[in-house]
Amino acid sequence: MCGFLQGINDKFDWTRHKGSTPSTDTGPSFNHTTGNLTGYYMYIEASILRQPGDNAKLYSPPLKFFGNMCLQFYYHMSGATTGSLTVTVSGNLVFSARGDKGNIWYKASVNVSAIEGLHRVTFEAVVGSSYTGNIAIDDFSLTAGSCPYVLCFRFPFPDCSSYYFEKYQDLPTRGALAVEHFTINGSLFLAFANYESDTAEKYNTHSFIYKFNDLTGKFFLYQTIGTHGGHDVEYFTISGEHYLAVANVDNGTTHRLNSVIYLWNGISFFAFQNIATTGAASCNFLTIAKEPFLTVCNLYGDVPQKANSTIYKWKNNMFEKFQEIATEGCRASAAFVINNESYIAFANEVRSASSVVYKRAGMHFVKLQNLQKRKAMDIKSFYINDDVFLAIASQPESYINKWNGSQFVQFKTILTSGARALHPFVMCGQTFLGVADQLRTKTVLYRFSAPGQFTKYQELSTFGAIDMTSFEYKGHTYLAIANYGNINQRNIKSTVFKWV
Repeated sequence: MCGFLQGINDKFDWTRHKGSTPSTDTGPSFNHTTGNLTGYYMYIEASILRQPGDNAKLYSPPLKFFGNMCLQFYYHMSGATTGSLTVTVSGNLVFSARGDKGNIWYKASVNVSAIEGLHRVTFEAVVGSSYTGNIAIDDFSLTAGSCPYVLCFRFPFPDCSSYYFEKYQDLPTRGALAVEHFTINGSLFLAFANYESDTAEKYNTHSFIYKFNDLTGKFFLYQTIGTHGGHDVEYFTISGEHYLAVANVDNGTTHRLNSVIYLWNGISFFAFQNIATTGAASCNFLTIAKEPFLTVCNLYGDVPQKANSTIYKWKNNMFEKFQEIATEGCRASAAFVINNESYIAFANEVRSASSVVYKRAGMHFVKLQNLQKRKAMDIKSFYINDDVFLAIASQPESYINKWNGSQFVQFKTILTSGARALHPFVMCGQTFLGVADQLRTKTVLYRFSAPGQFTKYQELSTFGAIDMTSFEYKGHTYLAIANYGNINQRNIKSTVFKWV
């Protein structure tokens, strides 16, 4: 890819390389052109000094577009925590891919017909949640005429207003409070943390792991794991191993319970490590300078809704306590990076308490600032262009805060009657914010639009929605929503929606 230039307003650079990448369980073993160790390709290394959300841009020289043009390249996205790759022509999105695609080079072919003159093609890769996320590209070309075979990419990219989510599949759950998607060796899974069953087992019910069947195009129940008031589930990888952390909040008698980290043995998950918690509400995995950490929000303590939450650090093949954080009814945490500095924000449910942002300073995290004093139920960070946002789900309105260079300031409010979770995600080059509303029978998706507004995009029928996750699989975008039910019914179905 001769003549390409590294980006300036990004976090790091692409690397020209041949052979296997330094990280294990990710990246190609050779280039696409020659298929052996002698040829070069361009890639991003997701491990060395990288943080989730870091981006790298690569610009083509000015290229002449006229009439029908065929833009082609090969891309490789292998690794359990692979982030995203987007391609734009002078700011117009023409291609996007996200997640683990397996250890294979794929060919992308894009017909470009609505643009004339000299334009640059930009490749932008974004680091995923951990180091197993190298992204590579090779054999770029731009030729006159239409591409002979185009599977799913068009230019201009489809207008989001012409596409919506439709119900795709209902999945049985038992008072589900959380849902997490992940892939292992190319297979897609959905894990639901079940809080309470309608049967005599009540809080001591099982949580469910579903697997996608490529032949039927549907999810099926793959594994159940014993939980006690399952409140959250978090997937992550360390050194090529797959883990699932489950937060247990209540067994009907006590909140002092072990939350459990499960390890994948090649066939299923088994209990790997117990962590003593007091009403654990959520788990959040993060890496700092390639070192794995796990944040656990504790909801209850000896004094109701006053318990320290804990940051654990991976050491000697297990998590050890690293630091305790004073919290008041902690519901969730969010980890993010700004200018290569690490932050963690905690959402506190107690109305008189503020949610709090902490910043890594030396060996520990120190308090940076207080956020809104509201009954915070969730907190999420996200990026739009070069701006960093921190959103808090609360009632009767949720808050979107924006980073001003030194701290977060209130940017926008959204009326939400019973918001329990927020989910920022990107489709067709635009940022969306999903609001799971427990009190309403509708979950609302908002779309970010200039100048700095979130406008209602779609309402989805749900039943006590508590959590959601979006994912791409084999060219399609899905949205899974965990339905908790209501006071009279817990054993209901959660729903997977498909963007069509």
